[in-house]
Amino acid sequence: MGDRSIRVEILKLNKEQRKMTFLIENINLALANSLRRIMLSEIPTVAIHLVDVIQNGTPLFDEFITHRLGLIPIKSRNLHHECGSQEGDVCSIAKCSCQFELRLEKTPTNEMEGVKSDRLVPLHPGMELVSTDILIASLGNTQYTHEGVLMNCTATMGIAKKHAKYSAVSKAVFQPEPVIEINPEVMQEMVDDDKIKIVESCPRKVFQLQDRSIVVARPWKCFFCDECVRKANEIGRDRLVTISRKTNVFKFRIEAIGSVDVENIFQEAIDILIGKLNDLRIFEDDNHLHHH
Repeated sequence: MGDRSIRVEILKLNKEQRKMTFLIENINLALANSLRRIMLSEIPTVAIHLVDVIQNGTPLFDEFITHRLGLIPIKSRNLHHECGSQEGDVCSIAKCSCQFELRLEKTPTNEMEGVKSDRLVPLHPGMELVSTDILIASLGNTQYTHEGVLMNCTATMGIAKKHAKYSAVSKAVFQPEPVIEINPEVMQEMVDDDKIKIVESCPRKVFQLQDRSIVVARPWKCFFCDECVRKANEIGRDRLVTISRKTNVFKFRIEAIGSVDVENIFQEAIDILIGKLNDLRIFEDDNHLHHH
């Protein structure tokens, strides 16, 4: 028997764009989907949860501004992660929360001003926003009253299962490894025009024609549309192409919001999954003892 240990290979990592592609082997579909769901909804992050509106001298409703504030991503690495947020509750104890202040005042100009996230000032040492260039609202100087805007914000830890503002990723998808086989005996019987038709039938350009042979050049581009199989059937070569998928090899693509470093998201998902499995084992052991 071969090695059945789980193997992970990072294929691409772009920290600036917060994107990562990795290959994971020797897990089944259920575990792969569990990891995807955890990355989407159970990675603890920080987001503004409570807003104390001291003064709002704009025509915008309090709820509009506070909703915009809640969706500004905050870097979460400096707050404690071991809290109740993983069970779906928002944690607001001191070690899992921090304070921000939004203060706006009238300016001498009468032009429209784009109020951006750089006006949201952290009051907690070490805390920072993912971006200071996120538009909160566009306001003209004449739209302010003389009091301006003052809001005290409390950011807390939570998970996206509770609210989407706690999402650590904007994308987390996976696909099984395609297995594409070309029957060489059938291909030898084909004329070049039919081979070209097979190559051009694929919308993802999986195939190439090299030395008058059909070659699987980009197998991971395949998304199992079966257009090549249908085209082969149309020209009477129904045994030419066979497409299947491996059940234990998956390629993941994730894009992080920035609140958690993209290279740490997968490791955190693994840790959370292991914790869930340990809890399940303890639960089953307790039930076994009770039944005996």
